[in-house]
Amino acid sequence: MVTVWGRRSSSNVQAVMWCIEELGIPYQRIDAGFTYGVTDTDEYLLMNPNGMVPTIKDDDNKPLWESGAILRYLAGRYTDDQFWPCDHAFADYYKRISNRRAFEQHVALPYDELIDTK
Repeated sequence: MVTVWGRRSSSNVQAVMWCIEELGIPYQRIDAGFTYGVTDTDEYLLMNPNGMVPTIKDDDNKPLWESGAILRYLAGRYTDDQFWPCDHAFADYYKRISNRRAFEQHVALPYDELIDTK
């Protein structure tokens, strides 16, 4: 079972929950962050030193945070080639695209203007 720490109003948590629901993964969600607190506790910071949501723990595996990393983990662990490419070169292409889009959301200039991608 996957345990998810994060509040429903967080867009990053919503993305993770959408993926979990689509894949039919059994889960428990614990309200955390913003008015719920939790993210500033010693126990939570041991799982996620960034003190942000979402964070997941899948059975006895180590905790994982950052929604993009969580989505890739869930896709790789719980799906077949139809949802996430098993071909490593193809999967790496999609990882680069998703990382690039996430980066562009947090900076004023497009990625191509900051880093020479040619």
